[in-house]
Amino acid sequence: MMAGRPVLRPLASSSLWFGALALITASSCTGDPTASSLRALESSGNVAFVCLDAPNDDPNAQARALLDCTADRAATTSDYGIPHLYALVTQPTRGELAVIDLTTNQDAVLDQDPIVPGANFLHIGARPGAIVATPGGVASFVTNIEPNFEGIFAIPSTAIRGDQAGAERTSLSSWPVCSLPSAPGDMILLLDPPNDVGEIRKSCDDDYSASSPNQGAHGDLLADATRSGQAGVYKLAVTLPKEGGIAIIDAQQLLDQDGGAFEGCPIERWLPLTVSLPPIDPPEPEDDRGGSCAENLDPVAPDVQSATAAPTDLTSADGTLYAADRTAPVIHRVMVNDPCAPSQTDPLLPRSTDSPQRVVTTSQLVVSPMTLSLKRYLYAIDTLDGSIMAFDVSDDSAVRTPLTRPLAGDPFGAADRIRFQSPVRQIAIVEHQNDQSDDTTGGTIPVLCDPDPDSDGPGTVYRTAADYSSGAGPTTLRGVFAFAILTSGDVVVIDIEDYDAPCRGPATQSIADGCASDGEDLETSGEPSCLVVTPHRPRSQGYIIHAEDVAKNHPGVKTLPSLVDAEGALLKREADAPFEFPSMRATLIENDPENFALTVGSEQLTIDGTGGLLTDGSATNPAENVLSFNTREPRTHLLDQNWTVSYEGRLPGFSGRFAQLAATADGFGLRDT
Repeated sequence: MMAGRPVLRPLASSSLWFGALALITASSCTGDPTASSLRALESSGNVAFVCLDAPNDDPNAQARALLDCTADRAATTSDYGIPHLYALVTQPTRGELAVIDLTTNQDAVLDQDPIVPGANFLHIGARPGAIVATPGGVASFVTNIEPNFEGIFAIPSTAIRGDQAGAERTSLSSWPVCSLPSAPGDMILLLDPPNDVGEIRKSCDDDYSASSPNQGAHGDLLADATRSGQAGVYKLAVTLPKEGGIAIIDAQQLLDQDGGAFEGCPIERWLPLTVSLPPIDPPEPEDDRGGSCAENLDPVAPDVQSATAAPTDLTSADGTLYAADRTAPVIHRVMVNDPCAPSQTDPLLPRSTDSPQRVVTTSQLVVSPMTLSLKRYLYAIDTLDGSIMAFDVSDDSAVRTPLTRPLAGDPFGAADRIRFQSPVRQIAIVEHQNDQSDDTTGGTIPVLCDPDPDSDGPGTVYRTAADYSSGAGPTTLRGVFAFAILTSGDVVVIDIEDYDAPCRGPATQSIADGCASDGEDLETSGEPSCLVVTPHRPRSQGYIIHAEDVAKNHPGVKTLPSLVDAEGALLKREADAPFEFPSMRATLIENDPENFALTVGSEQLTIDGTGGLLTDGSATNPAENVLSFNTREPRTHLLDQNWTVSYEGRLPGFSGRFAQLAATADGFGLRDT
């Protein structure tokens, strides 16, 4: 643990680094030529985005705010009639930075050196890590975790388009770069805001002044902030896991450095992190009754007497910086409303209800925007199994452990986890309004879907259409959602706050169906449960409904239940011998006089008021075994899941007879006298 700032370790000469990389491989003059494939993207890492106008020697003239880039397309990479959106993608195995023009489909991967066959990229450190771009498009910053050359590169946007923009060819020594004392973990961009009278400070140690600081030749980051609708001085927050803290670096000072100098990074503030764990809960007393069926979801602190901070991944929201830790079971929280005076507060506490004493560490973090209900959530990936934990980090939340939910509707899940068949590799959280334009303002104002049949408010336009072709539904994303990228390559959508959720559910509301009230008639999707959209649960790809030409996705069974004996032989009841074997009847919903349906295969069958199956809609068929589903929790039943029901009750044919329960060598048995 370091008491002060990290000791910087600048190299005596940058030529030691760059010269060592200038190796040339001579080709053989003999033998048959060896065919090799042209290089393209490979093993891509992190990505950042910049929006740029037509090339210009003035870095501030070509930079644009990200929102200036739209979905419009350009014919070629050199067609600058509209701003171009560029993705900067790190190539960790090649020590390069690929540039992709997302505004065109023609030769979108920019070739920085047309003389060499294949796509050639920008040369940066041998092991690029995190990358961030300024919102106003002036520059990007990339960390390098190469041993002995740990540092941060600044990439001016004027140089990323290479030959396409007629720029000079770049090399490793072209970039402003600074050294760090050890390998960085993650990096994020912060803003040091003006004071109350609009004055800014050039650095954390300077006084506020009305005059703007002098900017270097690579771009003006003050203008960058203004262009993106902000005001202030950019700072880089960088985690240093080995040093156990977070460094605050002035972005403009780094960008102004000479190319290839590799001087020490301009660290303005150093925050050593501490690990604060709550006391270990005492063990629960033994249950005199031999145990309890009630599930205890109270978090229990893992048995960790001491831990040293090793911060890694970062995210931030509303003046709070969150840092994952690769060794300690905490998510650090740092107040950075003033990044020049960062202060640590109580951390979040990753836990596992399945394994209370396990030390849970986290990798990637991502925080949601504020939802319409004024809630904010943080998602963290469990390093061990790749599951997702959700934390409520709203202003009114005092809970520091993962959100939990009852397991009644998901017996195979975890109370405090979102799990998939493959581990989660990365998460992104987006807010997609997709709202109708407001006639009075000309803009869009997000509102919840309104299912009240007597309402004519703005939320009524989002109701599910009668033919299910539009409106509230599984493929309409309007709200805040998480996209989880699995190691299998699949992408899963997770509901955080779906603005159309009030219009998804039964037309007649019932508390038994997970709704907020009983007996209210609403204009909804007609799905059987108000829980088809549940926060922090995977989103269904289709309607949970059984309707022709829409979906046949109602909870049900492939075939009607069958009765077998202990050897597995089928015991089928006959209509003329209804009491030969036990029969299964559907458990009806309490106080529900109406008949309801059972989905069997691709069709819906009707169950009468006694729990029997109706044939031809009129008569009960006593030969069929029938069951009912509680559709309150639509995720209860897994695809192709097998169920076994053991009969416990009076056996037919034993009426008026007596038997003795006797112990045998195999246990207990009934002996008919």
